[in-house]
Amino acid sequence: MPRMLIRFHVCDGSPVLIEERHGVIRPTAFGRWLLERAASILLDWPAVAFHQVEVTRAALELVIITGGSPEQRNAGRVAARAVARELSLAATRRGWVGGELWQSVRIFPARAPRPMLAVSSEPE
Repeated sequence: MPRMLIRFHVCDGSPVLIEERHGVIRPTAFGRWLLERAASILLDWPAVAFHQVEVTRAALELVIITGGSPEQRNAGRVAARAVARELSLAATRRGWVGGELWQSVRIFPARAPRPMLAVSSEPE
């Protein structure tokens, strides 16, 4: 199934998304809120399967799975715009940001993940 990587770059001056403490990198409260909110929006979205969400120093990244038809791929783009809009409005209402949240939203084709475990039917 086709996958789309959606990269939401936050504006300069937005709250920090990840932090490092004692050698461990993890999301800040704002980064965790973005992760959870984006996932909850996508879980209810028709024609789009949520696959992965991650925060980096400068962006929220989502991987979604769509069907192969143009209409299904378009549903992924519509979902991306809705997530951007909903997160921006919610972040403003909660006081996380005072202006724009996103500097840019870009969509890329995403590769299928490599298997974590290889299984063989041949005896050793």
